[in-house]
Amino acid sequence: MTHSQRMFHAVMAQGVHELAQRAGAKGCWRLPVQLQGQPIYAIGSPELLSYLLRQRQGDNPLCDNSSPANGMLRRAMGEGVFTTNDPECWRTAHELWAPFFRRSQVADIAAHTTLDWWQGQQPDLIQGRTVALVPRFIQLSVRVLSRVVLGELPAAQASQVPALTEAVFSNMALNLVRLALPDWLPGGRRYQEAIGRLDQLVYQIIQGRRDQPTTTDNLLSTLIASGKMGDQQIRDQLFTAFLAGFDSMAVTLGWAAEFLARDWPLQQALQAELASGWGQLLSREHRHHSLLSRVVTETLRLRPSFPVFFGGAARDIELPDHLPAELRAATPVIPQGAQLLFVPLAAQTSSKVWGDRASEFDPGRWDAASGTAAQRSVMRQAFLPFGLGERRCLGEHLALTVVPQALGLLVERFDLLPVRQKLPPGSYSMTLSPAGGATVRLASRP
Repeated sequence: MTHSQRMFHAVMAQGVHELAQRAGAKGCWRLPVQLQGQPIYAIGSPELLSYLLRQRQGDNPLCDNSSPANGMLRRAMGEGVFTTNDPECWRTAHELWAPFFRRSQVADIAAHTTLDWWQGQQPDLIQGRTVALVPRFIQLSVRVLSRVVLGELPAAQASQVPALTEAVFSNMALNLVRLALPDWLPGGRRYQEAIGRLDQLVYQIIQGRRDQPTTTDNLLSTLIASGKMGDQQIRDQLFTAFLAGFDSMAVTLGWAAEFLARDWPLQQALQAELASGWGQLLSREHRHHSLLSRVVTETLRLRPSFPVFFGGAARDIELPDHLPAELRAATPVIPQGAQLLFVPLAAQTSSKVWGDRASEFDPGRWDAASGTAAQRSVMRQAFLPFGLGERRCLGEHLALTVVPQALGLLVERFDLLPVRQKLPPGSYSMTLSPAGGATVRLASRP
């Protein structure tokens, strides 16, 4: 078993929710296993998470992307903005990515693409039908990513994107295991061949765009126009974009549908809000205060797409005095080389922060009038679905455009009815997806 496989085995053997409970209870939990002779720490304290995540970049970072799991991702995806451990590579990519994804034009393109996708879905969604929503929402994610990342493509190329990205980015935890297999074993060889086929398409697209430049309303054209990256570097950035967004938006939408299907009064309240007008709900001035936004935020709290992500201690980490005394007493120093499991799920479900009802789905907790200013400040510090600091997810703005719109379109048109009595368990494979793909029954609304 490889080092990376041991890391994933350690996480999945515990179960993501059990890992979060232990990390949340202890704040910094040393796992009873080692990796390459180094200890593994699961970080669940909101204060420690906040401190470490702000120290993942810069000239002398406390922690970095040196974990074996990230190394395996780099082997397949290359040195992209999310995967690289090279400070200069990250800096170059970040200065191009960050302004691009903050553009209002990108959000507008994503919104129009989402609406076009929905219009194509409606004829296939039939009254009373039981539907697994996550696979459908992955189709949406791929379409949005293809438009925002690659731009307008010739029909022959556009038709290849869904199947080729599915083969490479679906079930990434299993794919990392496949990467560790010798080339002569069928599983490893098939996955390498899948990467090769996507590589071939991506390089064709890059060359075509160099030959016929377009407007920089997509990431690919922006990277080419900068003149700062060769084809290999651009390929790595495009792979990274699909890695981060392939199913992360889809699983959030799936969980939101599962939660709403079990709360009829909340679903009715959301439908009433949607009936009052979409323009106001999705405008920048109002969207953070809408019930739709609070439903998405609460979904991200209880079921973050990435409940665990990986790093390493770049040097000895002495816990500073501003952290809780009991945390410093239990773990005064995290040694250089230690493997780190950052567990936002632990901070986001801790009863120390969220009270006795921490495990309950309650969008009302995000109402601006709920709680004191101090309580809201603590909640914001413990809410980390997109990470924190300079390495905070650059696709956050894109996700918070697509997810509310797609959810609103679904709930406006259909009542969501549960198929199972209980909320499905989570299935962890880099992202945390509802087992069964978020299966609900749809009932058409008048």
